[in-house]
Amino acid sequence: MTIESILVSDSSEDNTLVAVAEESSREDSRNEQTTIDFKMVTFSLSGKDYAIDIMNVKEIAKAGNFTYVPNVLPFVVGVYNLRGEIIPILDMRLFFNIRTACDEKPDLENLLILHWNDPQLKFLIKHNFRRENRYEIAEELKSVCKNVKHPREGKTVYIGSTWRDIETENGEKSAVRMVYEITERTMTADGQILFMPDTEINMYWTSLGVSDEDVIELYHNHAVCEQYHSEIKTDMGIERLPSGKFETNALILKLTMIAYNILRIIGTESMKKNDMPVRHSTIKRRRIRTIIDNLILIAGHLTVHARKLRLALGRSNGWIHTFLRLTAAF
Repeated sequence: MTIESILVSDSSEDNTLVAVAEESSREDSRNEQTTIDFKMVTFSLSGKDYAIDIMNVKEIAKAGNFTYVPNVLPFVVGVYNLRGEIIPILDMRLFFNIRTACDEKPDLENLLILHWNDPQLKFLIKHNFRRENRYEIAEELKSVCKNVKHPREGKTVYIGSTWRDIETENGEKSAVRMVYEITERTMTADGQILFMPDTEINMYWTSLGVSDEDVIELYHNHAVCEQYHSEIKTDMGIERLPSGKFETNALILKLTMIAYNILRIIGTESMKKNDMPVRHSTIKRRRIRTIIDNLILIAGHLTVHARKLRLALGRSNGWIHTFLRLTAAF
């Protein structure tokens, strides 16, 4: 497919832009039109045509057997082993919320493999030991670990990396990095000596090129990201976008983010004083659903008295002091 248009990339240098401008001016003087071939790859989804820059396409491969992955987003069909590279398979119809007939089967014929600035997508997955003896693995890794830390008396942490060979469907072997974190406790935090050492081991498959500590921190922070995603989807009621049009869904998402930020500001302001019910020192923020249920949907009675509109709140409501303080703050 060829599109006749002049495209100037943001990454172009100044001299290139000047050259294009001078060439364009000379051509305009001769009343001639300059065309640049912009090659694209087109594909169809539910009868509609889409296109992508051919420079972002790595290859087009025949769809083979792929591995299903549990507990992922609905549009993630699974993962595919492409000559030793583990790549995710995404169903664009579900990703763009394109409605299809109920009896239509997801017929996967071709895979459009893309690459951007990175040649492949990175992954970070926690290892499931299943039938493996984790304690034998821990003893083996502890004997060769060089990064040993002692956060406190009776607690030792071993952090490092190892490599494991994974056999593909074609019988080929591919080495994958595995980061481990072994925590051994001989004494509890309050000074109680343990009769038997308590050993905890966690291992993570990854293709990231960062340090072992950063891999572990990224996985721990994953729970925080999931909580924010859960709030936006469930608490704001956008688990499934209502329209099949990009413009409509984009507008809904923008309005959702405006409402989410306003509720987050209210939640941050409400935490400044200890006048809310069930307030613990460990709580750093309130969920959006808590703010909606107790502050936005607060029970009250509007009355007109002395030509003034008044809001009467129940005295038994535990959030009344927080509500009045937020009203005065905003």
